[in-house]
This record gives sequence, structure tokens and C-alpha cells, in this order.
Amino acid sequence: MTYDDARSWLAGAALGCGLVVLASCSSGETYKFSQEMWIHQGQALMPAGSWGCNSVTLPGTSDGNDRNPHIGDFNFTQGDEGDSYVVKVYSDSDLLTTRSYSEAALAAGTVDEFNVTTHSGAVYTLRFWGGHVCTPLDLDASPE
Repeated sequence: MTYDDARSWLAGAALGCGLVVLASCSSGETYKFSQEMWIHQGQALMPAGSWGCNSVTLPGTSDGNDRNPHIGDFNFTQGDEGDSYVVKVYSDSDLLTTRSYSEAALAAGTVDEFNVTTHSGAVYTLRFWGGHVCTPLDLDASPE
């Protein structure tokens, strides 16, 4: 997959994920879950898709079972699993990492930044954070 193909796929995935609204029968507290992705290109970091944000209410109504195929060197799923909002990052069908965000973590708004390396050797820096409003980080500044 070329950089442009990956970027196009990620932009579509971010837009699709951003349109998902999760609802539940909890206290009604809704949080915003934001994300941004960067790809390492030599010594530089380049945006690998657009910033995305979606609404989350925990506990969610999903059963947590991921039935979607995982195609491509880099892909991810996200959704509620009980009392947490979970992001799973894949390279092809292999799970690279799982990140779980509790209601307290979403409320705190702390940025979770981490790297993954795909089968092809591509390195991505991913950022996920919660809050009460959709607010992008400084997109002109790449991660440290």
C-alpha cells in the first residue's frame, strides 16, 4: 500500500468512525473521543489521515465482538466494550495493540500517544483523547 493509498484509506476510516454515535442507558454523560494519526517518513512525521472525533456514552450497547475483516497493512477498529471505549490496531489481520479508555479517562482528556510498526515496517504515531468537546490538537505540530 502506498503512502497516498494509506492516507486516503485512513481519511475515509476517520470520517466513517467520526460519524458513529454510540448511545447507552447510562447517566447520559456523553464524551467526545478524538484521534489523529502520523506516519514516519524518514526523519519526518507526516499526517496519515485527518483528525476525527465521535461521541461516546458509557457503558455502551455493543457486545464488543469485532466481526469486520482487517485488510491492509494498517487498520483499526474502535467502539465500546462494556464500561470502556476500546481501540484495536491491526496490521493485516494481526492485532498490534489494544487500548482501553474508561469513562474517567475520557473525562480527564489526557492524550494517549503511542507508536505501532506494521508488517511492512511502516511506523505510525497515534494519538487518542477524550473530553467534552471536539477539539483538535495543534495539527501543525507533529508529535515529539
